[in-house]
Amino acid sequence: MLAYLKPKTLFGRMLAIILIPLILVQVITVVVFYGRHWDNITRYMAANLAADIAVVVDQVSASPSPAMLRQAEDFASSYFIFGTNWQAGGIIQPNSAQVTSTYAGRQLN
Repeated sequence: MLAYLKPKTLFGRMLAIILIPLILVQVITVVVFYGRHWDNITRYMAANLAADIAVVVDQVSASPSPAMLRQAEDFASSYFIFGTNWQAGGIIQPNSAQVTSTYAGRQLN
């Protein structure tokens, strides 16, 4: 049934015996390496973003004044290049549609 796929020449057999497993191992190695690499990058970037947010929040005391909030907003936009939106008594509600298939999504739940 699959006899037509078998190599007929010695060179074809050499390709099948040596090169196909070699290429297969390289492809598997690349997939595993990049999977781990992107998972590590995501983990470090999520931790760094959380640290950046913590630095900005730490600048605002328990009873923030409008001037202190503006100063923290300027600090966040100049050093971390992200904006802030301060609301009196505001609490961030968890998102029920959070993605849990990534490391960052699992850590946020």
